[in-house]
Amino acid sequence: MSHEPHDEFDSFLAKHLRNSTPYIADDGFVEKTMQALPAPRSTRKIKIIAATTGLVLATPALISGGSTIFHWANSLTVVSLLQIGLVTSGILFSSTVIWFGRKLDLI
Repeated sequence: MSHEPHDEFDSFLAKHLRNSTPYIADDGFVEKTMQALPAPRSTRKIKIIAATTGLVLATPALISGGSTIFHWANSLTVVSLLQIGLVTSGILFSSTVIWFGRKLDLI
């Protein structure tokens, strides 16, 4: 990629950006704002939970060579799929309600 100006506007911008001041005085506004921000959350706990869940879910398949999972998948019916969907939706809805409750300091 070439950094040569291609037209008048590019050369105008390059000239003014080179001559501009890099800092604008803000009387400590940026520092105050950065201090007021919450500390970044650690994702370590989430990674540990995800890895543990993955191992727990993969263990039966690894032990049985996958035959248990194939047997379970073949025995699924429409009713059991609907039940799985309803339970999953209920868990998702409940966790969303709890999350909003915590965000709004209701819980």
